[in-house]
Amino acid sequence: MLISFVIFVLIVLLMPFRDSVDFRLDAKRLLADTIVSSILSIVAFSLLYRNVGLVHGGDPVYPDAVTALYFSSVTFSTLGYGDFAPNETWRIVASTQALIGNLHLGMIVGSTFAAIRD
Repeated sequence: MLISFVIFVLIVLLMPFRDSVDFRLDAKRLLADTIVSSILSIVAFSLLYRNVGLVHGGDPVYPDAVTALYFSSVTFSTLGYGDFAPNETWRIVASTQALIGNLHLGMIVGSTFAAIRD
């Protein structure tokens, strides 16, 4: 998770703010980097959810890889179906993932429009 967060901050989030004279933002590269960062983030959080468990119907469960990936994707996109929930002690982690997902999705939309404009 830490690696995916560092990649997001250094490569995706701060890239548009570089102010070198020779630097020109490549919107297609930024879009590709943001998509890769999104995938890494979803997978990293799904590994965490698989190890710490989730709550399903009020009962704690340790999900398989597909279910953990599903929950991570739903949380990342802030869709929130409500069929699974994080354990009470891990709710802050899930809300942090939702915030990171919003930042990623905003970068995807912005870099897509910038790539279309170029």
